[in-house]
Amino acid sequence: MQAAGHQLAAVLALFAAVCGGSQAEVIDDILGSLSRGAAFLESQHEHINLDGVVGFLMLQAELKEAVRTWPHSDPVSWAQRTSTVVLVKRLDRSFEKAVTALQQNDPKYYREFEPLLSSSFYLIPQEWQSTDISLVYSSILSTECYDEQLSDKCLTLLLGTWKMNGTPCIVTKPCRDTMTRFGCPHYSLSHQLLYFMIGKMRAALAEAYQRATEK
Repeated sequence: MQAAGHQLAAVLALFAAVCGGSQAEVIDDILGSLSRGAAFLESQHEHINLDGVVGFLMLQAELKEAVRTWPHSDPVSWAQRTSTVVLVKRLDRSFEKAVTALQQNDPKYYREFEPLLSSSFYLIPQEWQSTDISLVYSSILSTECYDEQLSDKCLTLLLGTWKMNGTPCIVTKPCRDTMTRFGCPHYSLSHQLLYFMIGKMRAALAEAYQRATEK
């Protein structure tokens, strides 16, 4: 996931550069970095875990949005857009191979998190385009507060994949306590955010939390 995270940072920089009209050399450098990320996916698609595949899916979505909003300015800029389109197609092909490998290598894990592997799952609300800096932690814990087994269980309870034909949007007290704990750093915080993203995508988080509170 860390490697995919670096690529996401690069594509966000690309998006900012394109929208801000930055110099062509900057965009070329960013595209070069993203191309190396695509090459990594092409060569290692059989060995990338689910976290990494989801990271590349987000990269893919951001690149497609950059292509969609690319300004019609000059021939150099348009040539760079063409290079980005080629990059998206490379990612499309490799992503499908990575998903197939994931399904074969770990079918149980794949089944539990399959909804996260579809771009149609992610319909990001407009209000998420800005950040309230007053909510930023003034300090964080010195150690992670993340239990991978519990986190996976909480995510499957939201998705409804905790068993075949399972009920979605279930929030248990351990999940609520873990996912709302203040001051969690780094990896723990990223999974707390993912939890709320999934809840929002399921359009059920408020209702689920209401049920959990009443118990």
